[in-house]
Amino acid sequence: MEIRAFRNGDEEAFVGLWNRRVNGCFATGPLTAGVFAADVMGKKHFEPEGLIFAFDQGRAVAFAHAGFKSSDYIEPDFRLGTVSMVAVEENHVEAGAAAVAEAVSYLLRRGAKQIEAFTIDFPNTPFYNGLYGGEKAGMDEDHPGGLELMRRCHFNISKGGLIMEYELPDDLEPAPERKGLRLRVGPWKSPMDGRDPAECYGIPEEVRRASLLDANDVEQGGITFWHLERHNRASGERRAVVSHVGVAPELRGTGVALALQSEVHRILRTEGAERVSLGTPGGNGRAVSFYRKLGYRPVKAAYVFHLDWRHYGD
Repeated sequence: MEIRAFRNGDEEAFVGLWNRRVNGCFATGPLTAGVFAADVMGKKHFEPEGLIFAFDQGRAVAFAHAGFKSSDYIEPDFRLGTVSMVAVEENHVEAGAAAVAEAVSYLLRRGAKQIEAFTIDFPNTPFYNGLYGGEKAGMDEDHPGGLELMRRCHFNISKGGLIMEYELPDDLEPAPERKGLRLRVGPWKSPMDGRDPAECYGIPEEVRRASLLDANDVEQGGITFWHLERHNRASGERRAVVSHVGVAPELRGTGVALALQSEVHRILRTEGAERVSLGTPGGNGRAVSFYRKLGYRPVKAAYVFHLDWRHYGD
């Protein structure tokens, strides 16, 4: 067994393993070496030392991708480490655990004071090492030993979520206007410095924000949404994502959130989307009930892990 960081020439090994093991609604796939070069190696802050392979007799059987979150949406914060993707061949849990352990060592060497795994925020907070159609980080969730693998490396589940999806019907009607509120749909910009997703994260998708504004142009409700362009080109699907859904507390229960979500669904359907996905905290029964009312159904669990530092001493 050989455990080492990515080297030039490993592209096909990565692509082969990805296409055998990585799937699900947010994955870019089937993957090509060209997409890998553009969407990972081509990102501004990509460090090959953080992409760790496990080879068994010369064949790639696991990888773990480590990187860093961003505190300002612009540069990596080397205090905030994350293992953003793990993929493992079946019957190779030990190889996967070794790759994750080496990824943790890389993060520690780079100065990480906090290490998580599979942060599911949008846009992907380990922002320079995506390779995900929707910028969702995650584990090889179909691997039967996935949770065991993370426990071997002393990661504990810190929170769980649900990935839900909705088949968009053809007969969606425009939402009725709300008195005192107007709808604005425009490009999503970083709340920190006004940059767009391509500048902040190196992702090509057009990300938009649908906002309900009051008479003073203050947002009283909003939804972020985008098409999974890379995923759709690779898979032939027409899938989109919504995120950061919310309304002002005083508008909850008035139907405003339902109308806003329905309008975003209508926009996406007119643009060709056939299915829309989202992630929500699994313990938020109110949110899960709201999305079920809209027609969403749970498709898989998602987890965020944190490193148990007690196993690493000083």
